[in-house]
Amino acid sequence: MQQALKGSVLLQVDVTKNSPQDVALLKHLQVLGLPTILFFNAEGQEQPERRVTGFMDAVVFSAHLRDWQA
Repeated sequence: MQQALKGSVLLQVDVTKNSPQDVALLKHLQVLGLPTILFFNAEGQEQPERRVTGFMDAVVFSAHLRDWQA
């Protein structure tokens, strides 16, 4: 999995406090459930077809990453 994410920038946001800023961010990104993983291209545009919502085990997530590298 590390190889599949090589060259990627990871940004993790803790929204567990559910502050007004957290709520605004979730609304802006249209996050309906947690955890959610968003993917953006080099221009900063989200790639919505790559979005993952909910738990995904390592094997399935690795396959998801491989599918998008092809």
